[in-house]
Amino acid sequence: MAPPAAVDALVALYAERGVRFGAARDRLDTRLRRVGLARLCVFALAALILIWALVAGVPLGVAGAALLLAGFAALVVYQERLARERERYALLWQGSREARLRLRRQWAALPPPPDTAAPTDHPYAADLDLLGPASLQQLLSGGSTPHGQATLRAWLLAPADPATVRARQEAVRELAPLLDLRDELTVRARLLRARWADPTPFLSWAEAAPWLAPRRGLVWASRLLPLGTWGLLAAQLAGVLEQPWWLAVVAASVVFDRWRGGPVRELLARATAHAGVLEHYQALFALLAAMAWRSTKLQHLQRSLAGEARVEIAALG
Repeated sequence: MAPPAAVDALVALYAERGVRFGAARDRLDTRLRRVGLARLCVFALAALILIWALVAGVPLGVAGAALLLAGFAALVVYQERLARERERYALLWQGSREARLRLRRQWAALPPPPDTAAPTDHPYAADLDLLGPASLQQLLSGGSTPHGQATLRAWLLAPADPATVRARQEAVRELAPLLDLRDELTVRARLLRARWADPTPFLSWAEAAPWLAPRRGLVWASRLLPLGTWGLLAAQLAGVLEQPWWLAVVAASVVFDRWRGGPVRELLARATAHAGVLEHYQALFALLAAMAWRSTKLQHLQRSLAGEARVEIAALG
């Protein structure tokens, strides 16, 4: 147990960081509300101009509506980026709060640890409170990936030889002052945990034979139908065509979607089931690989991340 003065100093440090992260989160909340309102206004204005242009037959009005819709799309992308940044600062604030709670041993206010009870015949897990509420596991697991939680559990339940213990302690001494790095790793781990789902659909897609590539007709139909719709609409607005033939293409698109859209959507759902998870794993690997480690344990981890597993996940991401 650290001396009370050292604990108080750490609590004050995490409190200062929590204030900073909370202020950044609140600023992003305000900006998100403003961008959301701007999105609504731009979309409504684009819809009104498009309706007026189609009724009055003004091609320039359609062009203006298209520009506004492009601005709407840009605002959507910008709002998503702000939302991701806001989520990051919210998790940083939450991590600082939980660090203070762990330092004060306020177990009831902390998230419960993973429900992984120790084997009933384990010689010391129950006596030393290694797993479960108010345990060493809850004290250490500020934010771990599912695999990280499994590794921590295995380390707590299994003895290590003196050389391994010394290597882990050396790594801990190097990581201890790197608070920003550890916070970023915690954020990435929590984002992974929030998006973790059953990997079976993704693995079934990754290991199966290509479904869409051999069906060239479907690929070309998905490309030509939208082009035909917009081309015929532009031709009518320009006065080249008198009849709204683009409506026939829209009807054909609806029929095509009813006929083959279901399997394609199911395929895309399986292919993207773990896209966010892979993205965060890739960011974790890049963050760790960019460091110049001194400890043997961290150097070994860095070398392993530069191997085949990192290359495969980076390619999938």
